[in-house]
Amino acid sequence: PVPLANLLDDALQINAAGFSRHGVQVIRQYSDVPPAIADKHKVLQILVNLVHNAKYALDESGRADKKLTVALAMNGNNRLKVSISDNGIGFPANVSWEKTDSLGLQLVRSLTDQLNGSIKCQLDRGAQFDIRFRPLVSDRQK
Repeated sequence: PVPLANLLDDALQINAAGFSRHGVQVIRQYSDVPPAIADKHKVLQILVNLVHNAKYALDESGRADKKLTVALAMNGNNRLKVSISDNGIGFPANVSWEKTDSLGLQLVRSLTDQLNGSIKCQLDRGAQFDIRFRPLVSDRQK
């Protein structure tokens, strides 16, 4: 069992000095959710990479109102959804996030696949990555 809220906080803490240095406001939106069935270290690598990328996208934007939002909630089909979104530079129109040469995003896709999770990216303003995991199901819930 992996408590995703704790891992989100760990990923934010790892990047806290950079947020302070670059003037990034972090917004947490956590719902009360059950733990996920996942490898803790792989999930943390995913979250650290996405948060790290968001920090740099925000810095490159030159915006005064740099915002990083991390959210955790239940999603349909008995899945947990983690969202990491920023109002940074996003991706150029001619670059697909799935085909980027970013080693960090390649690692994120690979680890998400290994965990039987799924990942989507929305790029309308900045970037938002949504990762879905299976929650832990107790014997009473089956």
